[in-house]
Amino acid sequence: MSEPALTLVIGKGGVGKTTVARGLAELAARGGARALVVGYERPTGPRDEAPNFDVELADGDAALRSVAAEILGSKRLAGALLSHFAIRRLAAVVPGLREVALLVLALRHADAGRHVVLDMPATGHGLAWLDTVRLLHALEPSGRARSLIDRLVARLADRAFTRIVVVTLGERLVMAETLELCRALPRRADLVVVNAVHRPPPLPDDVLADIARTPWLAAAVASLRSWAVPTEHAPAFGTAMCQLPRLPHRPTPSELASALTQQVAG
Repeated sequence: MSEPALTLVIGKGGVGKTTVARGLAELAARGGARALVVGYERPTGPRDEAPNFDVELADGDAALRSVAAEILGSKRLAGALLSHFAIRRLAAVVPGLREVALLVLALRHADAGRHVVLDMPATGHGLAWLDTVRLLHALEPSGRARSLIDRLVARLADRAFTRIVVVTLGERLVMAETLELCRALPRRADLVVVNAVHRPPPLPDDVLADIARTPWLAAAVASLRSWAVPTEHAPAFGTAMCQLPRLPHRPTPSELASALTQQVAG
C-alpha cells in the first residue's frame, strides 16, 4: 500500500488513537519515509529505544502566527494583529481556527517530503477542524488566505495525498458512535482501525458440541464472540477495516506497526 503524504487520525478519547498514530508513523518510516507525528499528547507508556520518526507537540498559537505571517507577508504585522484583544477573542471563539493553522503547517511538512501523521483531538473537536476549513473556504472570496485555503481543501480531498484513519474499539456502543463519526466526515474514511480486539481462544470440538446442546450457553458464547470480533460492522462503514489484537501490555509504536503491517501494508 503506497503511503500518502498526510494522515489524519481521528477517534474518541481512550481508544488508543495516539498509539495507533505513532504506529502508522513507524510503518511509514519502515517503508523509507521521513515520518513526523504532530499531536497534543506527550509520549507515555512503553517506547522503543530508537523510534524511526519524530514527534512534535501541537502549538496552535505558534501555527496561527506562522500562517498569519504568510498571509500578511510580515511576521511583525502578524504579531501585532494577533496580539490585539479583539483578534485574540475571535481566535478563541471560532472553533478550530488554531487547528486549521496546524493543518496548514502539516501540509507544509508534507509538501517538503515528510510523511506527516496528525493525531487529532477527540471526535467532536477533531470534526470542528474540518468544518472550519469548509467555513473559511466559503467565507474568504480572494487573496492569499483564499489561495491557502483552496490548496488545503484540495489536499484534504485528494485521497492519494491525504488519508483519514478512524480508530475505535470493538465495543458495540463505541462502534455505533464511530459509525456516526464516519458519516459526519467531509469524505469517506480510508481505514477504520478496531483497536484492542480480544480474540477468544479456539475451543475443542467436544466442547463446542456440548455448548451446542445447551441453548442458553450457545447464545451466551455467540454473544461474547460477536462482541469480541465485530466484523459484521465492516459493511456499514463502507471502507477498509483492520483489527489490532489486545495485548497483555500497552503496545509500543513498533508493536503496533508490526500488527498494522500484517493487515494494512502490502
